[in-house]
Amino acid sequence: MSLAKQVIVSGGFDDIRSSDLRLLEEASGLGRLTVLLWDDRAVERLTGTPPKFPLAERIYVLNAIRYVGNVIPVGDAASDSLPDIPGLRPEIWADLETSAHETRKGFCRDKGILYRVFKREELSGFPESPSLQEPNQSRSTDSPSPRPSPAGRGGMIRRWFGGIMIRAVHGPNAFLKRKRTFHESDRTDVPVVQKRKKVVATGCYDW
Repeated sequence: MSLAKQVIVSGGFDDIRSSDLRLLEEASGLGRLTVLLWDDRAVERLTGTPPKFPLAERIYVLNAIRYVGNVIPVGDAASDSLPDIPGLRPEIWADLETSAHETRKGFCRDKGILYRVFKREELSGFPESPSLQEPNQSRSTDSPSPRPSPAGRGGMIRRWFGGIMIRAVHGPNAFLKRKRTFHESDRTDVPVVQKRKKVVATGCYDW
């Protein structure tokens, strides 16, 4: 079985918008996604203005997004290249059409990295989610299956609703919590089945 490719997205991710989420979603479909997150000084140096949200808060939000496998803060960030980070070997650099340029393309060519630029139309709209169905609407047996989780997430779903992160495990009737049991030379995961609880969040969520 081949390992998932190392996919990189680099940026400040200050005041995240839907286009940023769509980029992270599509990039995660290429492999395991790592975000190289510019620290506060790097944001001000590269954009000319200080970030609206501090580094700690931006890390928290990105880690709550299910498409992101890892977040690495970087202070020596550059707008046209990726920093050398021990243990990280980028294979794909995913970028927005609005920020892509020939210098980045040349950097990737010299380093043997695939430069994948997502056009605006590729990131438009929002994928239909089964969770948005009406409460009394049952799914037919011939309905398409839900989209599988991105690489590295297994069956875990992580959803972000206006600051509330809800974690669920695939299954129609139960949450599964993993309870670890330890023996001298053996470790096993024992699923503990609990009754599903309904969680409701309300608000305008206009950030």
